[in-house]
Amino acid sequence: MSEFQYYEFVAIDRPLSAMERKRLRAITSRATITSTRLVSTYEWGNFKADPRDLVAKCFDAFLYYANWGTRRLILRVPSTRLDPRIAKRYLTIRSGSARNSRSVATVTAAGRNLLIDLWSENEAGDDWLDVEPGLLSALVPIRNELMAGDHRALYLGWRLRAQAGEVTAGARPPPVPKGPSPLTGSQQALVEFLRIGPA
Repeated sequence: MSEFQYYEFVAIDRPLSAMERKRLRAITSRATITSTRLVSTYEWGNFKADPRDLVAKCFDAFLYYANWGTRRLILRVPSTRLDPRIAKRYLTIRSGSARNSRSVATVTAAGRNLLIDLWSENEAGDDWLDVEPGLLSALVPIRNELMAGDHRALYLGWRLRAQAGEVTAGARPPPVPKGPSPLTGSQQALVEFLRIGPA
C-alpha cells in the first residue's frame, strides 16, 4: 500500500441536517455519513475539503492520520465555555484567513466557537498502524474537560509547540493548569496520539 489516510468527523452538540449531509456527500462519494459522523479512508487521492472549515460549520471534533506520519486533532469549543484569553496563553493565535499557518498547536476564533488545531509529524511514518480504532471517541472527552475548566490539554498543546521548536529558548513557560493527577485517560491518549515527549 503506497498511501493511507483516515478522516473522521463527529457532531456532538447537534445532529447534521439532511441538507448538511447532502452537501457532505457532494464532497466525498466514498465516506460513511450519518447524522453524527463522517468517516472516510483514502488509498489514493485526497479529501476535497478543508477539515477546519467543516469543523467550523458542521462538526465538533476531527481526527486525521496518514501513513507518512501526519496526525491531527481539531476540537470546536464554544467561546462561552472556554475563555479565549486562556487558550491564547498556550496556543498560537491563528486568524481565520491564515491558511498557511504551520504551527503545530493553534487556536482560531470561528463565530461563537474556538477551533483548537493540534498537529504531529513523524517523517518515518512507521507508526500509523499503532493508532487504535475508535481513538476519536477516546479523545472527544477533552472537549468537555476544557469546558469544565480543566485546561491541561492546552498545556499539552504548548508542550507540543516547544517540542517542535516554536517556543523561543529561555521563554517563560505558561502556568501549568491545575487538575487531578495523573492525566485523564483522554489527555494521556492525546499525549500518545501526538507523540508528546516528557516535560
